[in-house]
Amino acid sequence: MPPIRRSNLGRRTRNATNQANYRSNRTAQERDDGNERERIRISQTREARARHSTNNRASLNRAAFSYDVSIDYSNYQCVVIGSMNSVCSHSQNAVQRAAQPPSTTLTSFFETCQNDDFAQTLLYSEMPKYYTWNQSSRRFIRRKQGKPVPGYTDVYSTDAIGRIYSVHPSNDECFYLRLLLVNVRGPTSFQQLRTVDGELCGSYREACQRLQLLENDAHWDQTLNDAVISSHAHQIRTLFSIIISTCFPSNPIDLWIKYKDYMCDDILYQIRNRMGNPNIQISEEIYNEALISIEDMCLIMSNKLLIQLGLTAPNRPMHDAFNQELHRERLYDLNTLKELIQTNLPLLNEKQKYVFETLMKVTNDETGGIYFLDAPGDRTLKDLRSNNNRFGGAMILLAGDFRQTLSVTPRSTPADELNACLKSSNLWKHVKVLHLSKNMRVELQNDQSGNIFSKQLIDIGNGKFPIDMLTGCINFPQSFCQLTRSKDELIQKVFPDVSQNYRNHDWLSERAILAAKNRCK
Repeated sequence: MPPIRRSNLGRRTRNATNQANYRSNRTAQERDDGNERERIRISQTREARARHSTNNRASLNRAAFSYDVSIDYSNYQCVVIGSMNSVCSHSQNAVQRAAQPPSTTLTSFFETCQNDDFAQTLLYSEMPKYYTWNQSSRRFIRRKQGKPVPGYTDVYSTDAIGRIYSVHPSNDECFYLRLLLVNVRGPTSFQQLRTVDGELCGSYREACQRLQLLENDAHWDQTLNDAVISSHAHQIRTLFSIIISTCFPSNPIDLWIKYKDYMCDDILYQIRNRMGNPNIQISEEIYNEALISIEDMCLIMSNKLLIQLGLTAPNRPMHDAFNQELHRERLYDLNTLKELIQTNLPLLNEKQKYVFETLMKVTNDETGGIYFLDAPGDRTLKDLRSNNNRFGGAMILLAGDFRQTLSVTPRSTPADELNACLKSSNLWKHVKVLHLSKNMRVELQNDQSGNIFSKQLIDIGNGKFPIDMLTGCINFPQSFCQLTRSKDELIQKVFPDVSQNYRNHDWLSERAILAAKNRCK
């Protein structure tokens, strides 16, 4: 006999009666609090429904694009290509860094493939599925939990997804390196990555071509073929320059070989007229002239040489390589410059005059030297000046202020930032330092308060201000600046009566609010 089930009607009635009595006996404040809690509950319910609806739409999108709905695509690890262990040539410890380059996820992947048979079956982007990245030891470690992989002991897989950052094709070598990483399994080094059929390729691009990872150039071939019918040589060269600079064909050399004769017609015609010989035939020198013209256009379009775009570099004369710089130097009006010196030389103060006379002396004596002007291209010069002294014996003036903040070096340590400074260069021991310390705006305006402020800035840069040992912050004197407690007060201090003065350009040009941290709230 089934058990007798008791009715809940009495209990429900009592609960309803108690709730009604409670609601009728509540104060106004209690009713308001209750209504507020109810509004919050309804709002949270609506948000939950919205999230549920979004998840449903996401599920439909995953199904539409063949995503696996069992995988949580929000749980992924980014796998970066890294900097290829580039060494900063001006660093004092360049030799040590070259001997022991810093480890990256990519170099660690290579090392893992050298010592782990299972890793040799993986692509770079598949590593996070079976391995974790140990930040302290900077190497990949096999996962200890997950679904066992058949055929391998102590190998487990998870739903983690590795994603390699995208690279624009204009950054060609990194683009082709990334393309190899997503197609070649188990590489053990950069050299092995661009080795195809036992032969080391000269570039990652060549390796991609030999592995047939690049699309064919039929579209660009047809484009040039159409242009040949109705365009003259200069227009064809321009079109070819646009294609290789912005469209990134897989094999630009083949396109050049096929259409180079059409690109040289006007050059051949000009040479025949200049030499008075209509029997001159096209030659390598004419092809070279066309390549120089194409490279000039590519430099304007993408600031890249032909060798960076997959073509052979043209044979430029040495004077042609520097003609733009020489032309710029020859544009100066010597009479105007002499007049400028005669006008401003009497206005120099004592230290400025010392700097000017020192630099002019070594320039006129042709003794050369490197000078650093402390105030808030070596091998090329040797070749140009036929002089084996530093910078070809030229006088080099570098200006700067070591009191400013250090240079920004991404993902670096304080030591790396110091090594990026000029003082860390091997050339610094050859540098003679000249000093300028007077604030010319203060001196010309004879502003005593400005003179005090200028001295305080110099003291801050020289590290003479007291530092709070607990916070590590500098203790400013009370008179250093005016403090405001709100944004409105700051605006009122800097722009008083702005509604009356906003049309006064001189008044506006004398004041500004600077966002010291590039962040405004």
